[in-house]
Amino acid sequence: MSPNIPHCWEILNTEYEKTASCIVIHFYENLIISDYFNKPELEGIAKLLRDAESGIFFYGKKIEKIVPLSKELTQQKGLKSYIGLLEIFDLLLNIDEKEYLSKTPYAVSGFNKDLSQVNKVYEYVFKNIQEDIKLKDASELLNMAPGSFCRFFKKKTEMPFMKYVINIRIGYASKLLAETNKQISEIGYECGYSNLANFNCYLKK
Repeated sequence: MSPNIPHCWEILNTEYEKTASCIVIHFYENLIISDYFNKPELEGIAKLLRDAESGIFFYGKKIEKIVPLSKELTQQKGLKSYIGLLEIFDLLLNIDEKEYLSKTPYAVSGFNKDLSQVNKVYEYVFKNIQEDIKLKDASELLNMAPGSFCRFFKKKTEMPFMKYVINIRIGYASKLLAETNKQISEIGYECGYSNLANFNCYLKK
């Protein structure tokens, strides 16, 4: 992901105890505009990093090779760390199983200013995912009228607020369905759906 893409990682509890970990690798934005990258052999990496302005999610068997390299990179310094990073980029170039997280890149100046406000909304949704999340309550968090809040949230995330809430709930439900033996009605309730028909409708989409 490039800088300033709005995102939120949340570990959702299930009946199975799991330990989650995350490796974060930071590098300078001007990496792709340096003279070193002005070589035919590195054009693919330069394009990969430009595409990352929209955020890229890689998946599939091939990413298994990247995990140990990422762990090694956290212990490397100097030239070795630079070479290790390029090796990871090279592996990513050969992964066809990927999807873009955003339709369009985010403007740096436009998002930085409102980052804390968007994060407040994200936090509110995750903390209240089992409750009746209301547009009015979310808009009051930012001291906005509901209409102004809807325009603000969609502009910053490219998604209507209630659609975002539905996506989070269905994502949580999918995780519970895959990792637990709970009944669908119970899962629907845990995801904030008191009406099973509505829950089934959203789940099938």
